Amino acid sequence: MQTNVKGDRENYTQYSDRHIASDLDAFQQLIKEKDWEAAKSNTAFRMFVKVRYAKEADELDYSTMVGFWDDISKYMDEVKAIERRYLQIKELGISAELQGMYPQIETARIDFNYTEVDRLLKAFEKKYENVVLNLNALALRYVSQGLYEDAELIYKQVLAVIETAAGADHPDVVTSLNNLATLYVTQSRYEEVEPLYKRALFILEKVCGPEHQEVALSMSNLAKLYYNQGRYKESELFYSRSLNIREKLLGTNHPYVAASLNNLGVLYYRQGWYEEAEPLFRRAHKIWENAVEVDHPDLASSLNNLGLLYSGQGWHEKVVPQRKRSKDEKMQGSEYPATALSLNNLATLYVNQGFYSDAEPLFKRALLIMEEALGRNHPDVAMSLNNLAGLYFRQGQYDEAEPLCKLSLSIREKVLGPDHQDVALSLNTLAGLYFKKGRYEEAEPLLKRSLSIIEKTIGPDHPSRTILIRNLAFLLRQQGREEEAVRVEADS
Repeated sequence: MQTNVKGDRENYTQYSDRHIASDLDAFQQLIKEKDWEAAKSNTAFRMFVKVRYAKEADELDYSTMVGFWDDISKYMDEVKAIERRYLQIKELGISAELQGMYPQIETARIDFNYTEVDRLLKAFEKKYENVVLNLNALALRYVSQGLYEDAELIYKQVLAVIETAAGADHPDVVTSLNNLATLYVTQSRYEEVEPLYKRALFILEKVCGPEHQEVALSMSNLAKLYYNQGRYKESELFYSRSLNIREKLLGTNHPYVAASLNNLGVLYYRQGWYEEAEPLFRRAHKIWENAVEVDHPDLASSLNNLGLLYSGQGWHEKVVPQRKRSKDEKMQGSEYPATALSLNNLATLYVNQGFYSDAEPLFKRALLIMEEALGRNHPDVAMSLNNLAGLYFRQGQYDEAEPLCKLSLSIREKVLGPDHQDVALSLNTLAGLYFKKGRYEEAEPLLKRSLSIIEKTIGPDHPSRTILIRNLAFLLRQQGREEEAVRVEADS
């Protein structure tokens, strides 16, 4: 029995989302089969014809039907996409204010007026932009308070909202992915960061093309992650690609190019490739010198990196005098984590030059800032602990150094895994302490494990390997194990 559209609408109001979806699926099947007569009895088709063409389905003859059919077939794909979008948004239940728009959308949907549904959804999506901004602000406040679980829930909700409203490959999704990734980095949850950064890079390359400024930044984020994980080959690949894009887009003397050069230089320095690192640090410093104010932290950072490079090689006379501490505190605030890193680096310079009394308060203050800003289980906290332990070790304060070194090792093993280069550093420091206290049996396995990690992560040519072999051979000789010491040195 055929009914008018008014009656169809009244019946349709009793339908659930499942019934609407079922009618749409049935209609699509009729399109595939080109079953003209059966289509006239389909509720979705009847409403569609009424709304889109202002005709009754019963009035359509065969020739008219053929004329409409191609247009209806194409439009049905859009209708299904709009329907999916609506159901996803409805499922989120974002807020009471936004839920207040549901009745209007439902009415248009029941009338099968998907042009109106689309218009209302766009108005809905514009409203939620303010909701997203407010949610992001709330998440940032939670992060600043150390309420990471609360922040994570909000960031995930925001990501779901943006994906639903804008699509999975929209640039706004990248911002949301990066926010969540940054939260995980703060918690040292590196394995969860990688898929987020990779997806962000994929979206940007797809939307912006392979040579875009945002793509370069995304590659740099991924490279930094790999650096933190000790995955140096992968880090070098993405740092180099980021540098190439920036040089091509911005020229060779842009501050962003300097940042890429500096990142690559730090990576090489970490692996003991000092000859490769020096020209990168020098070029970065020259760019920043010409592009930023004299008190800019990037300029101070480049001076500091050069100082560490020269001091680490014993070239103390080449260390550039600088006031990085005051510059960073002026620019970033005295309790900012970057300031703590600068304090650590400056203290390291003092240690390498034998100015121990100058180094200790810097290391202590850096540790305090790191703990307050990042929590006690962060790799940068472990670094500060290990640095302070190393200072006490050099001064013969072994009892003060040991608990710091053990805590540093524990944090690094927990956060970075048992085979990270930083774990090897903590093992070596602790082994040195045991050696000085005559605890040779405890020192030996630590040195051997440290050596194994270095060989596995950064290869046989790193200066740290030479030092470890020398330390192990010396330890063996102290125990009267000359033949073993000779074999260890021969294997090097």
